[in-house]
Order: sequence, then C-alpha cells, then structure tokens
Amino acid sequence: MPAIRDLLERFRPAVAPGAATAERREAVAAELEPVFAALARTERECDELRDTATSEAEQRHADSAERVRAVLRAARADAPAERARAAARGWAAGTADLDHVVAAGRSAARDERDRGEEQLPGQVAAVVAAVHADLASLGEGDSA
Repeated sequence: MPAIRDLLERFRPAVAPGAATAERREAVAAELEPVFAALARTERECDELRDTATSEAEQRHADSAERVRAVLRAARADAPAERARAAARGWAAGTADLDHVVAAGRSAARDERDRGEEQLPGQVAAVVAAVHADLASLGEGDSA
C-alpha cells in the first residue's frame, strides 16, 4: 500500500504553477475516474436512502397527525359525558357537605333546646316570683 505522501505526490504538478496541460488533465482524470465512479454509486445510494427516509418521515408524520386528530375527536366526543360526571361528583360532594352542615345545625339546635328545657323551670319560677313580688307591691300600695 502506498504511503499518503506518495499518493499526494502523484497529484502535484511536475511543472511550474499554472494551467495543467491537456496530457496531465487526461492522466489525472483517467486515474480518478474509478474513484468518481465509485462515489457516483455511493451518491446514488445516499440519494435513495435520503428519499426513502424522507418518504418514511412524511408517512410517520401523516400517521401521527391522524392519531392526534383521532384523539381530539374522541376527547371532544367524551367531553359532555365527562362534564356531566364532574358535575355529578361536585353535586354529590356539595350534597354531602350540606348534609353534614344540616346535621351539625340540628345537633346544635337540639343542644340549645335541651339547655332551654333545663333552664325553663328556673326561669318560670323566677318570672312567677317576680310577678308575685309585683302583685304584692301593688297590694301594699292599696293598703296605705
């Protein structure tokens, strides 16, 4: 295998700088023709791979866009039912809270009624005593 320097030396002009002679151009072209032919095949393969990849990417993009549209259609179709379920859950939670508040209010009212009933005899006795005292004071005023 030739060294890199030897390979590069073959492409250096042997004459003074300037335009290459026709003979030199033909020699270089003949020497490089197999390389460019091999590169042409590689370029065609690359172009084919790029075209295949582009086509596949476009197809995947189209498939993805269709899946997105399907998900959106399903979501839009499910939205009213989901709103109704959410409203029902909210209503149930509100009703449970209301039931709790009503139960707490009833319990507080029962406690107040019980406390009132406990205090009622004493209050009635106090009122009756006050009325008797007022009546007694009225009766004392008549005798004077």
